[in-house]
Amino acid sequence: MARQDIILILGSGRSGSSALARVLSLCGCSLPALVFGADEGNRRGFWEPAVAANHNLDFLQRQGWFAANSIHHPLSKLSCCDNDREEYIAKIREFLATCAGDAPLIIKEPLIDELTDFWFEAARDTGLSIKIVITIRPPHQVFASGRKFASELAWTQHPLERQSVWWLRTNLLVERQSRNHQRVFVDYINLMKDWRVEINRVSRALSVDLRPDEAAIDRFMSRDLHRQRSSASQNPETFASSWIQRSYDVLSKAAQGEPLDLAQLEEISREFSKSEPAQRELLAGIDLQPLREYFGRRPVWRAGVDY
Repeated sequence: MARQDIILILGSGRSGSSALARVLSLCGCSLPALVFGADEGNRRGFWEPAVAANHNLDFLQRQGWFAANSIHHPLSKLSCCDNDREEYIAKIREFLATCAGDAPLIIKEPLIDELTDFWFEAARDTGLSIKIVITIRPPHQVFASGRKFASELAWTQHPLERQSVWWLRTNLLVERQSRNHQRVFVDYINLMKDWRVEINRVSRALSVDLRPDEAAIDRFMSRDLHRQRSSASQNPETFASSWIQRSYDVLSKAAQGEPLDLAQLEEISREFSKSEPAQRELLAGIDLQPLREYFGRRPVWRAGVDY
């Protein structure tokens, strides 16, 4: 029997990963049995595995994620003691085992961006073939969407400087961590313009047989999925602005099918790493408890019942 593919959707939050997850599920891929549904933060659904999201958050909280002394090299992987690592990976394996099937499995959960090593190991242990999609979106649109999302949830801990550092760190990190896997970059603007072209790109790049339900996807891909449409001239200035623009230029070209400029990304990473003190100051002390409470409020959709 052929190994089941697992398609991990990585990349900065608010970059169109929810829309892509749903579109792929309408192309014959499978989603976990329980996913976070729609609310004011995303009115068409998040499509994130509720069980796995809570495992991820539990683990990050236990490891003191965002504690001042836990933020080291800006592109370093999260480390922990062997017992914690094994316990967490066992939980991921147990979750993945409940998702076993023949169709490619779609997993989109933003906290995985920080936890790729653990998820890759658990997926290999479970006999899954790892494929990666990295979603990108113009940074100014991500920031605008993030501010809107935070305001709707009454969060006050996401100022622009913090958003910009997080966007850059996340995109550099997931690009680096996924280099040894079959992968493809998808720009949300391209997905909204012509989802058929993008799904064909994903299918070819990942060697996955995707069979779109075109009518269902056309109904889902309405214009209200793309609410933040500010122009590039409105890109805000932060201390990371130059690195952000250069990174997006490289990733955007890759999403157009051009070769990925790894040398440019490595140069940006070296320069960005020198700003570690500023990053530590901006990221340290983020409170994860509001996210915990938000997870508790999110509607959960059941496969075969709600979708």
